[in-house]
Amino acid sequence: MKLSDDHDRVAVIGGGMAGIATAYFLQRAGLRPEVFEAQPALGGRCAVTTLDGREITYGGKNIGKTYRMFREFTEAMGDHPYEYFGINSSRVENGTLRTFDSSRKLRGFADVIARAPKRDIMRFGRIVAAVRLNESRRYLGSRYAERRTRRGDRVLTERFGAQFCDATLRSLTIRPNGAEPDELYVGTLNANVGMVLDSYDQLSNGFGPVLESFAATHDVHLETRVLSLLVEDDRITGIRTQTRGQPPEDRRYGAVVIATPAFVAAELIRPHRPTLAEWLDDVRYFPGAVVVAHYARDIFTEQVRALVFGKEEPVSNAGVYGVNDRDFVRYTFSGRTARRLLARGADGEELLTQGEACLDRYIPVSAEDRLGYVSRRWDHAYCAHLSDHPAFLRTVDEHVGSLPGLLLAGDYLRGVSIESCFRSGYDAAQRLIPTPPGADVSTNRRRTLGAAAK
Repeated sequence: MKLSDDHDRVAVIGGGMAGIATAYFLQRAGLRPEVFEAQPALGGRCAVTTLDGREITYGGKNIGKTYRMFREFTEAMGDHPYEYFGINSSRVENGTLRTFDSSRKLRGFADVIARAPKRDIMRFGRIVAAVRLNESRRYLGSRYAERRTRRGDRVLTERFGAQFCDATLRSLTIRPNGAEPDELYVGTLNANVGMVLDSYDQLSNGFGPVLESFAATHDVHLETRVLSLLVEDDRITGIRTQTRGQPPEDRRYGAVVIATPAFVAAELIRPHRPTLAEWLDDVRYFPGAVVVAHYARDIFTEQVRALVFGKEEPVSNAGVYGVNDRDFVRYTFSGRTARRLLARGADGEELLTQGEACLDRYIPVSAEDRLGYVSRRWDHAYCAHLSDHPAFLRTVDEHVGSLPGLLLAGDYLRGVSIESCFRSGYDAAQRLIPTPPGADVSTNRRRTLGAAAK
């Protein structure tokens, strides 16, 4: 895409992972991005707070070994080491705790196979094998996803049996998408499989220092709402903003990247491309909440670090905040039962009380041991995409192309993981990188954007 007469200035709307990635790759290529974030802090769901002197990230904080783009970004931001976290998750079956640990991944999968119907294992196994063969299949928008939806797309419960959905697939859908198996489509399951096949680390010092480094090296406007897009001659020429109640201000840019959830992008786009806005409206988001509590003693053990709950419970999972933080417990409230609790306005104290009651049935925990807690809820916490995601991407791309100066990034395009959001930001930046006359477009962009593009 050719920039307008405002040369190399690009407005990036949204300071979450997709917006941060977009700005990082644009600046790396020599352009001048400016990030606009309505909240007081960067990070989106990965924004940080503190609890008893410990930095807490409410949203996703686990970084996969395959998160190549995000890891390059943190390296570029300075000295931000990682520590091992892995996957360690237990569930109760017939009164017994069964644990899946990524350090014993083959044993865990063998346990699943031994207890699941063969037809479901064959169908699921084909997806696992395909995703393992090609890294691109870990993300939405791949050719593999396109092929899987050619004959139609169905929810998981129409493709797999009830037992397999409850015992195996629900843990894959409820944590990243906040969706029950009857709410997520087979055409996007490859992204969930990609996440469970990975092994995970955490930033040793948390997200805070990384976000601070980004803010110090990039042009960031916090507590600044983007009220509307500026359009002249059917081309995006800038944005109208408002900062902390000050009078609105018109700002001119060569291009605008909306790096927000789909429903936010829809409202900005609606006056100019109503059909595109309607497509974005169809992307489904579910509410959720997180409570992190600090206790006077360790709650979990080295062998059991997390517990996954069934669909009848309001808490979807509870687990240690870090490998060595077994006195900090993170309770996640997502899924259909949790939504009913959130809909009636349950506050952090009520959520934590219910979470502790669920956990205490299997692992002793008491409010008497509680030293403090922090909580956060979101009306649109989880993106669950929609049916025939490849067709959605084609339609969005077509409509975006009809409005020069506009680009999109976000969790609804390549997937919901941090790396998926970074890849959507990379994709947006890639389209804005100028190519010298006669140069190969893809080669020039990969060279300009750096190692992550390889």
